[in-house]
This record gives sequence, C-alpha cells and structure tokens, in this order.
Amino acid sequence: TFDPTSPVFFGSIPSISNNHWNRSFNGLLADLAVFNAPLTDSDVARLYTAPAALVGNLHSSNTVNLSVSKRSASILLSDLSPTYDGTAKSVSATTTPSGLTVNFTYNGSATIPTAAGTYAVDGTINDANYTGTASGSLVIGKAVASIELTSLAATYNGTAKSPSYATTPENLPVTLTFNGTSVPPVNAGSYQTTGTIVDSNYSGSADATLVIAKANAEVTLSNLEQTADGAGKSPTVTTSPLGLVVLTTYNGSIALPINAGTYGVNSTIQDPNYSGTVSGTLIIREGTRTFNSWVIQYFTVSEMLNDLSASTADPDHDGLSNLCEYALGTDPHQPSPTPTVSRGVNSISLTFSRPTNTDDVSYGAETTNDLLNWSAVPLEVIATEGDIETIRATIILSNPTAKSQYMRLRFTH
Repeated sequence: TFDPTSPVFFGSIPSISNNHWNRSFNGLLADLAVFNAPLTDSDVARLYTAPAALVGNLHSSNTVNLSVSKRSASILLSDLSPTYDGTAKSVSATTTPSGLTVNFTYNGSATIPTAAGTYAVDGTINDANYTGTASGSLVIGKAVASIELTSLAATYNGTAKSPSYATTPENLPVTLTFNGTSVPPVNAGSYQTTGTIVDSNYSGSADATLVIAKANAEVTLSNLEQTADGAGKSPTVTTSPLGLVVLTTYNGSIALPINAGTYGVNSTIQDPNYSGTVSGTLIIREGTRTFNSWVIQYFTVSEMLNDLSASTADPDHDGLSNLCEYALGTDPHQPSPTPTVSRGVNSISLTFSRPTNTDDVSYGAETTNDLLNWSAVPLEVIATEGDIETIRATIILSNPTAKSQYMRLRFTH
C-alpha cells in the first residue's frame, strides 16, 4: 500500500549514498523509486503516469505492482424530516471533500419513499479515490387534514345517532367517539363528539357537541269530574307512547285533593327521552251530605260535648239554627245572609240556595195570613251552578191590598 505522506522503500537498498537515488520528480522516473521526503498529491499523480526508466541497477524490464488505497471522506445527511405531500422524499448529503457522489438506500432499497413513516437511510460515497458512509433516519411526517362535523342536532326515536363528517382532502377514514366511547348514543342528551382521521399519511381531529333532543309525547286527561268521598282524587292520565311516568300537580301541589272544589291540574312527563305536558281542571263535587258528617266537619269535640252542634243550636247567633245552616250550605260559625224576599205587584217571592247533594233534609215553603193556618208553596229551581241550586217559592196574592201575608221555609231532618 502506497502512502504518499512518508518515504517508501521497495527492494534492497544498495550500500551507496542515498543521494544516488535522489532524483527530481519530473514524470520520467520508473515505477519503483526510493523517496526521502513526503510526496504531494500532484507528485503521486505524476508517478502514475511515469514511463519505465533505468533507476540505479534496476531495469525497465522489472515488474513492480503498486497498490494505492482510497482516501476516507465524510458525509453529512440533511432533509431528514419532510412532510407527506404525495411525492417521493429523498435525503440530501454534503461530503468532505465536497462534490462527491453519494448513493442512498431506504430500508435497504434504492427506491425513494413517498408514504409517511420512518426509514433507515444509508449513504455511501461512490468515487474512484474516496470512500465513506453515513447512516440516519428519514422521517416523513403525516400531512395535516381537516374535518367538519355536521348533523349535530337529532331527536330521540330509539335508534343510535351519529353526526356526518367531511374531510379535506376528501374521503379520508374517520373514527368518532361520544363522551369518550366509540358507541353511538341512543338516548336524549348532549354528547361531546370527537372525530379523528385514521390514515397512514394524514392526521387531524375535530370536536363538537351532538345534541339528541327529547321526542314529543302526548298527554291526555280524563275523568275530570268526581265526587268527594273522603279519599284523594286524581284524574286519569294517559300518555302516547303508553306507560310514561307523569308528575301531576293540583293548584301547584302534588298532594291529591280531597275536598269538594275546583283544582287546576298540570301533568308533565318525567322521562329521559320524552317531553310533554297538559293542563286541565279537576272538579270534585260534594258527595251525598249527612247532617252528622257536616257536624264533624265544622265542630270540635268540645263543641259537640257542649251541645253547640245540636240541630237547634245557633252558635254564631245569626238567627239560623245549625239545621238551617246545614240545609242552606252555610258556615255555622259565620253569620250568614237570610233568604231573599222580593215583592211583585201581586206576588211575593222567597229565594234561597241549597246544596244539591243533601238527601237527609226535606225542603218546603209555606204561607199564611194569620200565622195559624199554613199552606204549602211550590218550590221552583231557577238556576244550578255546580253543586248549588237556586230555589224560589212564589205566592200570588189574591188580595194585594191585604194588610199582612207571611212566608216561611221549613227544613225537616
């Protein structure tokens, strides 16, 4: 191996002065020489082209093989992090000395890669006088793609709901998650939805909210007129679809009404997937009244023990006995108005109201002009409103100029 940087001796050196071998190196030397100083690159180049010549006691007919090794060179790899765009991506190289040819392989192949991924790169100098290699990794990054999520508002119908999506570039595969799970939701509610591109060359994601609204359901009220019997009363509530849970209130309270009266009813569906409401009026009419139940309703035990509840007693001192108060449907503890008397040209009328459901009292009207002999006067129902009837008793005066004429109501229990 020839090293041009230090003297090289070939063969046996004769026992003469080295100066005998010194020559001016002008391109005429033979293939074998002895040098006493380092050679330059240009010297070596001329050595390769020197014609055969007599040197010392050697002759041109002698054959000498000269082997010269390639010199080492370095490679610096660059452009190792491109982004996918559908074209082949090759690395670049800078050599020292510069300008040397470098051959590349990618994962062992000379084919330049296009798809995103990581590739083992080997660069080898291809030159007659230099040798060198370098290794590295070519990483082709995924290109960024966009996703648009649409159809984010749906209504519950018992089937799974999923938004639509579009990608740029078009038709890239996308996976969807809903509140972190891949199962599309069925029930009404709001779901955090994420769409993620799943592609070897593209990446991207988008977030949105999928809202599944409750479906409308129909609520129907029936049996809105009932009779009081001491138990709570409620209407019949029907839903479509059938069987939905409903919350019903009566004048704003969930307590079932017991007493006779009129109650505003509101029924609202309580279901995760359906909504609906309806309003109506529940009328609870008085049941068949009895004097005893009326006494229990209006009088305390102490008042009963003190006979304030007796049929003839008048605890509010309004001139109406308890039996009269019961028959007329008034409060025995509050002064009540008496029946109304009206006078016509030749008639007198007595008008009063009574509960329609009082079966244990007989009502009658009578008239007299001497307070001794009474005669019955027919009763006429002139109006009905709910459980209350308005009754009128009228007498025709045979002698409108008579000085006196009397009427009375008679209640028999």
